[in-house]
Amino acid sequence: MNKEDIYKLIGYHGEYNEKVKKSIRKLLKENHPDNKGERKTFELINEVKKELERGKVSYYPKEKDGVLNSNFDIDYDYCYQKINEIKVKKTSLNKLLSQKRDMLLKYEKDYKELYQDSLDIESNLLINSSHVHKVKNIKALSIIFLIMIVIVFTFAVFKNSNVAFVIFVVLSLVCILIIHRYLLIMQHIQETNKKKFTSYVKMNNNLRKNIHKQSDLKKEIYEIKRKLNTIENDLRFYQNLLK
Repeated sequence: MNKEDIYKLIGYHGEYNEKVKKSIRKLLKENHPDNKGERKTFELINEVKKELERGKVSYYPKEKDGVLNSNFDIDYDYCYQKINEIKVKKTSLNKLLSQKRDMLLKYEKDYKELYQDSLDIESNLLINSSHVHKVKNIKALSIIFLIMIVIVFTFAVFKNSNVAFVIFVVLSLVCILIIHRYLLIMQHIQETNKKKFTSYVKMNNNLRKNIHKQSDLKKEIYEIKRKLNTIENDLRFYQNLLK
């Protein structure tokens, strides 16, 4: 709704006559905020009224067959035309709104799935951290075996004891197995953590992108709703004129 629409609706064709005055009073009454009218529309009609009273209009009507026509109150043909235009626009906006809502629902669903996957990876990383703690215990055990091996070896050399040498060999083999096991576990944990951490970072980046897209969609939906609200008010305005 703009000033040109109001000038057309009140039947202004270059002359501020009684019929135009009557039409603008009718519009002001129907759109008064106390009568559940839109304040913005009411203020716009008031501006047109003041322009007409001052003789400084912002609208210059086209001539019809070379003669300015002012022999009617409300331009009903124009009202029907505007109603049809608004209905087409409303249908288009409602369709767009439905598409945007569907997209938002999809992003919300994707976000939940990504978030759950992210929690699973985080949980696995914590479990692996727990395994690392257990492996450290194995490392401590291997150090104890090394100390025992040194003690036994020293005893075997000084005492020339065959039994001590046998114990030294056995302890050495056990210690080698423990260290080998420790190295294998650590290598596996590191490789697993590296892959999972890469996936975790990638997933969190996708989560951030998803949030931004949701935010943009919500803004678009809000804007579409605002436009729908505006054209719904315009539609009621023109329909009320035809009653």
